[in-house]
Amino acid sequence: MRVVVTTWEGANKALAVLREGARQKALRNTDAEQRIAEIQAERDEAVAPLDTQEKAVTKALEVFVADHREDLGEAKTRELTNGILGFRLGQPKVQTLNKRWTTERVIEAIQAKAGRFRRFVRSKVTLDKEAVLTAVRAERPLVKEDELALIGLAIKQSERFVCEPKLEEARTGAGQ
Repeated sequence: MRVVVTTWEGANKALAVLREGARQKALRNTDAEQRIAEIQAERDEAVAPLDTQEKAVTKALEVFVADHREDLGEAKTRELTNGILGFRLGQPKVQTLNKRWTTERVIEAIQAKAGRFRRFVRSKVTLDKEAVLTAVRAERPLVKEDELALIGLAIKQSERFVCEPKLEEARTGAGQ
């Protein structure tokens, strides 16, 4: 589609076209979201009894297998015609000993110890770009913008085109 705008009145009409397109898209999106919500509600209603059944059957199987653990052997699993039952170890995870040991307290304890525990604490150094902008743009700048080149930095800012149709009904007229 090729569109040519040659006057401010034409630009205003083009914005009206964009506004109407946005309105139509919003209506279609709202309708689609409603239909999706209805379908999801129907699915949830149909699946709920199956979820309840799955939980009950899984719990009964867990109790049975726990009571017959000796039948599993070294593999800790047993293959049946319709599936596999057994126990698997989860992934190891690090956690605090108890509620008295917060992560902060653990870090303090590691930092207080010398040597081999220090590798368990990370330190990440990052450039604070917000601080650079604040320092340069302050009422009384801490650093001049041209001085940033000494440390390999520069402030860049680009201009971009703006086209924002008003979504409410607009008055007609070229300059409005």
